[in-house]
Amino acid sequence: MPAGPAPYPLWASREKQAAKYRKHYLEFGCISLVAYDHDSSMNIRTARRFDFQLKSGRRRVGYYDASTNSLTVLTVGERIIVTHFKPADGERYIRGLDASTY
Repeated sequence: MPAGPAPYPLWASREKQAAKYRKHYLEFGCISLVAYDHDSSMNIRTARRFDFQLKSGRRRVGYYDASTNSLTVLTVGERIIVTHFKPADGERYIRGLDASTY
C-alpha cells in the first residue's frame, strides 16, 4: 500500500467532479465548486488515511477528518478522487465500511 496520496490526486473528469459537488455542496454550507475542490485536497493532506472495500468488491482509500466530519474517497492508486462528502453517521459510517482499516 502507498504511504500517502499521489502528488496531486485529481477528479476523473470535470463532469464527475461537478456531479459530486451538486450532490454534496449543501453539506459544506453552500460553498463554491472551487472551495469544494480545495476542501477535498486539504482533507487528503491532513485527514486520517484508511482502506476499505465497496460492496462490489473494489478497494478504495479514504481520508476522514473527524473534527470536520469530511470524507474524501480515492481509487487505490490514490490518483483519482471519487467523492468528497460529510457522512450522516460520521465516524460510525467510516468504521462500518466493509473491511475498514480506520
